[in-house]
Formats: sequence, structure tokens, C-alpha cells
Amino acid sequence: MFFGFRKKKKHTLTEKEKKWNLLCDKYADGSLEENYFILFDYHAAINGEGHHCFFDNKSQNLTHYVNTLKTLLPNDFFAEFFKAYTAYISDDSNIENICDLADAYFYENENLIIDILQAYADSL
Repeated sequence: MFFGFRKKKKHTLTEKEKKWNLLCDKYADGSLEENYFILFDYHAAINGEGHHCFFDNKSQNLTHYVNTLKTLLPNDFFAEFFKAYTAYISDDSNIENICDLADAYFYENENLIIDILQAYADSL
């Protein structure tokens, strides 16, 4: 004990935390398997900017993203995503409202994506 303070014990990462960190590292350096890179990228983008900006920022390879997300997202989740995507590509006058609904669905069900990513991380 030094001046009445105790040194804090360092937190030791669990295997699950180590696997998640490995997933994040692979995403950051671009070495994550493509389908999971897209899912991770979608998750990060929606948390940062929402669906409308996501579509704008991914416009060059948006169809590929949509097709990949269709294979990974649960059906109900993908259906909400696809409503926003359809409004975006058709230049629907209600795009903002539709994307806001997709954002709300995403935030309410975000744990589903985290569970998919964690299952993949556990396999690394």
C-alpha cells in the first residue's frame, strides 16, 4: 500500500473477450472473412450514422451488401432493412421516416447481430 492507495488488479480478459477483440482486430485490418466483415461494417455504420447514410456511403457496392446481409440476418431483421433499402433505391418521398423506422428496429434488436458476430468470433 502506497499513501493509503491500493494498486488495482488488472482485469484478465476472458476467452470470449479475447475472441471478440480478435474479431475487431480482423475487421480493422481488413482480414475478416468477407460476409462477417460486411455484417460488422453494417453494425458499425448503423450505430454511427443510421440507414440513410449507410446507403449513401455504400452506394457503389450496395447490392453486394444487401445480398450478403440477406444470408446472415434473421428474416424479420432483413425485412425491416429491406424496406429501407427499397425506399432508398426507389427515391421514396418517405425515405427519412422509413429509415428512421429501420433504425429503431435495428436498435431494439441489435443484440441479434451481436449474437451472430459473437458466434463467429467464438469460432476464430
